[in-house]
Amino acid sequence: MIKIKLILLLASSLTVMAGAIITPGLPDIGRYFHSYPDVWVKLIITLPALFIALFSPFMGWLADRFGRLPVLLTSLCIYALGGAAGALAESMSFMLLTRALLGIGVAGIMGIATTLIGDYFTGQERQSFMGFQGSFMALGGVVFINLGGLLALWSWRANFLVYLFSLVVFILAWWFLKEPQRKQKSSESVELAGFPLASVLPIYALGFVAMALFYLLPAQMPFLLVERFQVKSLETGWVIATSTLAGALAGFLFGRIKNRISHAQIYAVAFLLFALGYLLASQVNSYAWMLIAVLISGFGAGMTFPAGNHWLLTLAPEEYRGRVMGGFASVFFMGQFLSPLLAAPVEAWSGLTGVFLGAALLAFILSIFLLFSPPGRFQEQRRSS
Repeated sequence: MIKIKLILLLASSLTVMAGAIITPGLPDIGRYFHSYPDVWVKLIITLPALFIALFSPFMGWLADRFGRLPVLLTSLCIYALGGAAGALAESMSFMLLTRALLGIGVAGIMGIATTLIGDYFTGQERQSFMGFQGSFMALGGVVFINLGGLLALWSWRANFLVYLFSLVVFILAWWFLKEPQRKQKSSESVELAGFPLASVLPIYALGFVAMALFYLLPAQMPFLLVERFQVKSLETGWVIATSTLAGALAGFLFGRIKNRISHAQIYAVAFLLFALGYLLASQVNSYAWMLIAVLISGFGAGMTFPAGNHWLLTLAPEEYRGRVMGGFASVFFMGQFLSPLLAAPVEAWSGLTGVFLGAALLAFILSIFLLFSPPGRFQEQRRSS
């Protein structure tokens, strides 16, 4: 089981690496493609999210229909090809094409890795491992961000070669993972159960907003730091790494937190931390205070990932598990893709400071809504038929 857990953790960390490894070099990439507006440069890290959103439900359907491992292994190969090809980009069109291919790979990896956690583990072990998954992904983010910052000092192209690490995960998964044994159910019982849309839709909505808020950090923060403090790529990496380190701590504590409060309450606390962190980020005038701001918001972000995944695994019937998790990956990364596009008009009107201030207000409103919602508004676990 230790080998299985390690492989699932490594696969999950690849989804974080998809954006984290090139974030510190984003200003350098922007200078290379200087003839394009900033919004095009930001698409380099957010375009994969669009293709994750488009392909995740399909990958979930394939996993439910043909098995988890064929989809996972194929996705790992696509990830390596699309990610590493960015190192060869001489035009923006080719760069965006490789990022789209990377997104298709992530679509299979993220949803299937989490689905396999639901297949392999149950009860408290699943709950604890979900938190550990979030923690490991966040720690992976720290490693990848700092590695990206160091590589960007040499050349931004070097960052893209790190995506080849997915081939190592491919070999490990092919050698050690086994297709889960699933209970056979009649087509009639599956049809009666149906896709639990009414139960999962509110969680999808929360996941969308959480990711849109979180992705202000890698998409907007590098530019805010340059604007306010004239920092280098390595210092940008430290800010992002501080946020992800806080997220790692939140993931590590998820199992204990979940034993005390509901999933909805976890989201309420997370949005409150988003609000406080982004309020500080919009106002502070020192680099040290910015580190504190992203530490707070990062802890909130780190709570949302395991909370959403664990919540859905408790609600999803086994025969729909791949599609439910694929749907969550879809809305999750649609939030990532739309984050800079939603922020663009706010930035045009009030600058990057206004973007983080507006995000803080939105997060605070959502936190209050969740804290004072009636106890039965959100379904916490699957009802027995």
